[in-house]
Amino acid sequence: MTTMMTSKAYLPCNRKYFFVTLISIALAYAALRQIMSGPSRLAYAAPWQIMLGPSRTDSPRNALSTTWTTAQQLFALKRFLVKERHVYSHNLTGILFTDVENININHPIKSCLIHQFSPDIDNHIRRMFPNPSGNDANMNFYAVSPAIAWYHDEIVVVMRIWFNYERRLQMNHIHDPNSWLDNYLYTQKFNTSFLPYQAGRLMAIPVPKQYVVNAGASDPRIFTVQDRLLVSYYMPMSIGGKQTGHLFLWDYNNNYVVKPSVPGYNLTTIDSNWAPFEAHGTLHYVYTLDPLRILKCNKDALCMFIHEGRNAKHHPFTSSQDHLRGGSPFEVYRWPYYLAVAHSKVAKINRYSLYGAHLVLMRVYPFRIVYVSAPIKVHQDIIRSSRIVRDFIIQDPFIYPLSIVIEDLDTIAIGVTINDSQGAVLRVRNFRDMLSDVIYIDMRKNVSTGPKARMVQAYVEGSFHGSNTR
Repeated sequence: MTTMMTSKAYLPCNRKYFFVTLISIALAYAALRQIMSGPSRLAYAAPWQIMLGPSRTDSPRNALSTTWTTAQQLFALKRFLVKERHVYSHNLTGILFTDVENININHPIKSCLIHQFSPDIDNHIRRMFPNPSGNDANMNFYAVSPAIAWYHDEIVVVMRIWFNYERRLQMNHIHDPNSWLDNYLYTQKFNTSFLPYQAGRLMAIPVPKQYVVNAGASDPRIFTVQDRLLVSYYMPMSIGGKQTGHLFLWDYNNNYVVKPSVPGYNLTTIDSNWAPFEAHGTLHYVYTLDPLRILKCNKDALCMFIHEGRNAKHHPFTSSQDHLRGGSPFEVYRWPYYLAVAHSKVAKINRYSLYGAHLVLMRVYPFRIVYVSAPIKVHQDIIRSSRIVRDFIIQDPFIYPLSIVIEDLDTIAIGVTINDSQGAVLRVRNFRDMLSDVIYIDMRKNVSTGPKARMVQAYVEGSFHGSNTR
């Protein structure tokens, strides 16, 4: 006791143990409070499971290592230091898929707006493109599709600059002969408060020039594989005399492109919405969500199917049946469970379509879809803040997800397009208890195969009642 009080050299040597003890006490207190709160899943869980949910090997001998893992997570939170606006509380419904039954999951969550990229990026783009005639109609564009990655303690954003030739080709009063590409990719780096600390720039990605509508690189997703920062993007291109719209990969730091390919498999004319993720240091893609098809790729992006769900060969992708499609990349939530926000497209009885954003929890090795939510709802002031650009096919306001940052086990940030008009970042929180329950039940029931083919799609199609707005 005397030594601790008088020896200044002793304290630094034991600071690590002091913090470990402090964290252990906090965890024990949190566990005790959870256990005393009443009968629930937690009544059957070990104390070290309470905060993180079930571990890969649930035994007392792993308690200390799990505590260290928890400490690392607590001190490495990817938290955006921003003000929340338009906070909206609602009950998120969803389905936990098992081998023999589907379990309805209902849980209150909150969504809000934490950042809008307009008008700052819009103003910068206007200064990038010369417009000496002053013809504003010739500069009709939208900064959308924000792909966001937390990379080396900085926020890297890649966005689509869309000049909307779908509209411009119908306008008779545009007499200026200058024409830009329909799409460009724009990138900028931010701090954790979404304040830019370097000027944005257009990415110098070579693109074919023979197209008009949809020419150029678009719909970016950004992610890492073994610390390589990669941008997946869509681009129309003639390949072997065939007009295609496929995905390409751009190495962000080294500035070169590779095209993912699947030898022996014929990609469709337009083949996109693959959801990338890293597992065991290797690039993977979710090719389709239901039936679940997984691609594994080498460093040259040569890919092969390593998983195809039940009866997958009898259920090829069709735009009319595959309502749930890739949105954000999948990120590790709690190994071996990955979390993403997928997008959906459901046809209405008229020519219009509905779009939604859904939480998706996937297990890897072995692969299966564990949980899918109904569309995430947001405050009406968010989705009604801008007009619907493509109102000839879309009537209802919508959000379209392209990226996810897991801020902590209870909070995610989602890069979204709103109404094809603007890019923004939303936050969704208060779901940790729900996903902990989902993971616990999934492990306890020893689920092996997951949902039957098209079961997820059927749920998503029926989940649109009362969605998106309050």
